[in-house]
Amino acid sequence: MKIDREFLLSRKDELHIALKPYIIYRYEPLIDNGTVFIYNKRTGNIYTGNNLVYLVLKIIEEKRPTIESLLKEIQKVDSNLSTEEIIEFLIELYNRDMIVLLESTLN
Repeated sequence: MKIDREFLLSRKDELHIALKPYIIYRYEPLIDNGTVFIYNKRTGNIYTGNNLVYLVLKIIEEKRPTIESLLKEIQKVDSNLSTEEIIEFLIELYNRDMIVLLESTLN
């Protein structure tokens, strides 16, 4: 399934985000003022990111947040980040097969 900005924003209160089970990440605070290494066991690809990428992954892993709650938590930490930037990052994670979007089962 292809996702885009409009889709995510229209369903931001309904969709929860979870890491795929084959994603492993490790944070190294002493490398370049904080670097996260993300390994996709399925593809063998390794990606790197900064402190903010680590924070996003950690929140997703621990809380399986809705898109809306993730936006709020990230913007508390870095108010300079726009909703657009965070949404684009989520699309990138989705396209790299790192996250899954789950329908809320609560009514």
